Amino acid sequence: MAADTGAELSILTVLLLPLIAGMPDVMACTLVVASAMAQSAGVLAQAAAAAEHAGVSYTTRVRWGNPADVLLRPAEEADCDLIIGGSHACTWRSRRVLRHVIKQLPSSASPPLLVSTAPPEEAYRWRSWARLLVVHDGSPGGEAAVHHALALAQDAALDVCMLHSQPLRQPYETAPHRGTGSVQDTLPLVAAQTAMAGVRSNGVLALGHTVTAILETAADRACDGIILGVEQPSGWKRLLYEHTAKAVMAHTTLPVLLVNRLATTVTH
Repeated sequence: MAADTGAELSILTVLLLPLIAGMPDVMACTLVVASAMAQSAGVLAQAAAAAEHAGVSYTTRVRWGNPADVLLRPAEEADCDLIIGGSHACTWRSRRVLRHVIKQLPSSASPPLLVSTAPPEEAYRWRSWARLLVVHDGSPGGEAAVHHALALAQDAALDVCMLHSQPLRQPYETAPHRGTGSVQDTLPLVAAQTAMAGVRSNGVLALGHTVTAILETAADRACDGIILGVEQPSGWKRLLYEHTAKAVMAHTTLPVLLVNRLATTVTH
């Protein structure tokens, strides 16, 4: 993506100090820290070599702490437009890290988070993308997803597939104080936004299981990426959005872009 867009990479490695039983002395702790730093240096060296091979300018950073806690500050320091990470679905600990990152993202005005769920193919090119799947449920997070999708589609000449999701367990009409509009209200509004942006799009109405609808629509419409809005972490809504994001990433090989309503879109 950086090679295609001329962006600069800020490569971040977050180190976690493991708990060591039976070695409370200072020497043991020093050896553990040195080992972690050496491993981090190797990882950063590989990433830097890949960036140089792709002709991409870059900087490298190392931070200690919980990834969910230290991820956003370096992004703000480097004035990043996008955070990219892997889904790390292979281990229990890494799944917990991803869950905490997803939970924390909507709570601050951070850049969108793009989660890569599978290694890209050798011939992968950002500019070879043709279509984005955008999930809109009438919430502020869904509106943010639409806003970002339209900006990206304009910039990269992409088509957009708008998936209007309405779980069956929720009432078809939603009260205004809940912050979510009805499907009847959002369909014409999103259609007007898309037309004004000059973006080619088609709409799909999904009533039922949201995750299944996302996965099936992405496959049927040959989408290259999925854009999901994420909400402020409070109550059942937080749990619903976390579940949807994690379930989608666990069952797709497509990149998933998580957008909060406070984020801004920067295109080049």
